[in-house]
Amino acid sequence: MGHVDWLAAGGNSAGSISKMRNSMKILLNADDLGYNADVNTGVLHAHQNGIIRSTSLMIRGEAVLDVVQLAKDAPNLEIGLHFNVTSGQCCAEPNKIPLLVDETGTFRFDSTNMPASIARLRNLVSSEKQFLDQVEREFWAQVEQFHHLGLTPRHLDIHHYINLVHINLFSQYVGFANQLAIPFRGLCYPIFQMMRIPAGIEAEMQGLVRESSVPAPEVSISNLLGSRLSEIPDSPEYERMVEIELEKLANSGVKSVEFVTHPAHISPAFRDKDDYVWARELETALVNSISFAGYLERNDHCIITHAELR
Repeated sequence: MGHVDWLAAGGNSAGSISKMRNSMKILLNADDLGYNADVNTGVLHAHQNGIIRSTSLMIRGEAVLDVVQLAKDAPNLEIGLHFNVTSGQCCAEPNKIPLLVDETGTFRFDSTNMPASIARLRNLVSSEKQFLDQVEREFWAQVEQFHHLGLTPRHLDIHHYINLVHINLFSQYVGFANQLAIPFRGLCYPIFQMMRIPAGIEAEMQGLVRESSVPAPEVSISNLLGSRLSEIPDSPEYERMVEIELEKLANSGVKSVEFVTHPAHISPAFRDKDDYVWARELETALVNSISFAGYLERNDHCIITHAELR
């Protein structure tokens, strides 16, 4: 059974969990480090008190400078680059990347209208020869800024999973990881299906992952609940849902899986301005859950960093 079929088989409802046949390497990554102070606080707490061992930095986030001290406070926390071409400000000169940003350096992507924004990106990749060149210029500007902080990216992933919208963009992204010689996030489910990727593209993308000279988790999963919810589960119910998904992966023979999370300290101000706060709350509870950590230990799953994928 392919990964798409496995996830489509779904079954997010609670049910009996059979004894797992295989143990797995589990990579729990915290995205959006640097986004704001609440995210930084949540990531550090989940590392020091929970099961987070790796995180990904948004290099132009409002609290990025605080990450320098955070890295000193948490020397065992693996920090990668959360490459971003969809939210906030760019690192490259705006006049050098006009297809990506406006004259103020703000990315043109509108996250409040994802279908239209994704369609626009697909069209740009297909019709504008300079688009990928401008993405590359911005990528290296973000890497340079990462180094300017005195840090070295240990892995690569991308904000809003935007590398999945077109095979050429995904190929470029895998190429970036190879040039930096660092592990990267491959295809992420069920995001892949939610983006309505054209049929046949998955196999091409998986081929690029297999041919890469640097490793990626065999499967990455994120946002099991989708974007349109009639009812948000409580933390124990969500934890159970994640355990069910992990069992399916283990029983299908998967050896390494990344679970993408977005932990944060949810302050009132953050709650008012972040429309993903419901998911952040569930994921924060999960990565700090004693019962979930115990579940992983009982089933002989090993929590790893990207470096341990090699």
